Amino acid sequence: MDVFRQGKPSCNPQTTFKKGHKTVIGFVRKGEANNKWKGGITPINEKIRKSPEYKVWRIRVFTRDRFTCQACGQVGGVLNADHELPFAFFPELRFEVLNGRTLCVPCHKRTPTFGRSEYMRELQTLTK
Repeated sequence: MDVFRQGKPSCNPQTTFKKGHKTVIGFVRKGEANNKWKGGITPINEKIRKSPEYKVWRIRVFTRDRFTCQACGQVGGVLNADHELPFAFFPELRFEVLNGRTLCVPCHKRTPTFGRSEYMRELQTLTK
């Protein structure tokens, strides 16, 4: 936070931070008052992925798999909770622990369902 910069010059030499200044601005510019407000357009997938239910699902998947990558056996490190049946196309299985698996980042990137792969584009045309 900016606690360490209080009363010290900012990056702009004409300005100094006053105690509580950032806090006041933070309250004034939230939601619709913010100049970058776009009408509450946060995508539904982003809202779901930040939800408490999704966080619980991830922890259950990691715990079940003992924080071990199911492809290469790496224990710990940076792990992803992967949906075996894609999140976007199977909304009824989003919080189903049996549809999840723990993968390290390199193994996750090698899955056919990662990102915008050819497999995902093909699946998207089949589900429309």
